[in-house]
Amino acid sequence: MPWYSKEFRCRTVARLLPPENAEISAVSAELGVPAATLELWRAQALAHAGERAGPAGAAQRHLASAENSEAGHPSKATHTLQTLDRGLQALMLIAQEEHGISIADLATGLGVHRAIAYRIVATLESHGLIARVDRGRLRLGAGLLTLASRFEPQLRSLARPVLRELAEATRAAAFVSVPSGKDSVAIMVTEPEGTLLRVAYRVGSRHPLGRGAAGIAILAGRAASTNDPESVSVARRQGFSVTRGELQKGAVGVASPVHGRDPFTVGLEASIGVVAFEDLDVSAVKDLVLDSARRLAAALRQNEGETHRRRPRQ
Repeated sequence: MPWYSKEFRCRTVARLLPPENAEISAVSAELGVPAATLELWRAQALAHAGERAGPAGAAQRHLASAENSEAGHPSKATHTLQTLDRGLQALMLIAQEEHGISIADLATGLGVHRAIAYRIVATLESHGLIARVDRGRLRLGAGLLTLASRFEPQLRSLARPVLRELAEATRAAAFVSVPSGKDSVAIMVTEPEGTLLRVAYRVGSRHPLGRGAAGIAILAGRAASTNDPESVSVARRQGFSVTRGELQKGAVGVASPVHGRDPFTVGLEASIGVVAFEDLDVSAVKDLVLDSARRLAAALRQNEGETHRRRPRQ
């Protein structure tokens, strides 16, 4: 089982954070570290250190916290339960691997002995959160559907005011979409008041993730892959996607991924955007869409943070 030294992990994490912001796929190919492992290291660094610590400080504090935890000394800054934390990290790693992940690779990504990984897997499996398929490879389990069904109403409630403002500001149909298998599905659509000509985009509208601004934005919010089409790579660099006539003749769509880059919303997959006919001013609309994506992500962070603080301490 590969083992990565403190110095190696520190240098690698620093490359993934500002100012370099190296793409995970490129670093993975160069260093031979699984992309899921790099994604986890970056998320841990941001979670433990926060943006004010800076990239180098984030990497150092993340590694120091991991060392203290492995030595049996939980981090005073985070007050996390080590076993629960590892279980959640395991879910994140498994979720990032489309074709599943082996227990050996999971142990490597978590930085633990394989025996510990087996116990984590057995616990998650007993609750239906993961399942073993394809020669023992691990995938997410059906039990997560129950959790996901509880999250969507919260997303709708927080997105409603943001979506209304976006629709009125752009005079276009504003939407929030989430992935469902290989498709993008609109779970909310808000029309501006007094609009006569409307695009046929409704709640439940479904299309392949690789087509349409909403689906491309969702893919752009994921870690980079060598198989990404050019449209996804461009959207990832720009922070938003633009499509013309892909789903409806004459329609123009602009969407941005709603990023979850903190302990409460990491792993979130959704996009917010607008769709209208050819008179849509993309140069002006894109800034409004980007701002709406940031506001929705911030609202989700605040909501989850308040929920976390309200929980009784054990």
